[in-house]
Amino acid sequence: TFVVIAGAIISGAVVERMRFGAYVVFIVLWSLLVYAPVCHWVWGPGGWIEELGAKDFAGGTVVHGITAVTALVLALLLGPRREFDRNAKVEPHNVPFVILG
Repeated sequence: TFVVIAGAIISGAVVERMRFGAYVVFIVLWSLLVYAPVCHWVWGPGGWIEELGAKDFAGGTVVHGITAVTALVLALLLGPRREFDRNAKVEPHNVPFVILG
């Protein structure tokens, strides 16, 4: 369940910077190569972070920690958003979605 939330957090860093297909491939690979090992380190029996005495009941280390680092690295690697004008006035296009969001 937490891996879905992690993917959603990372999506905020890559919006308008990465194509959707590339994002899906990245999230699948990232969840297998990065998220799963860190989950084992923190939550699994014999995990080295768990053996250091770390207690992560709510997923802050695994979910927020590694997704923040991943999002920052992706944003720096991918560069600025495409066609992003800092001086343009951006208005919400769907008020109910803005309220839900």
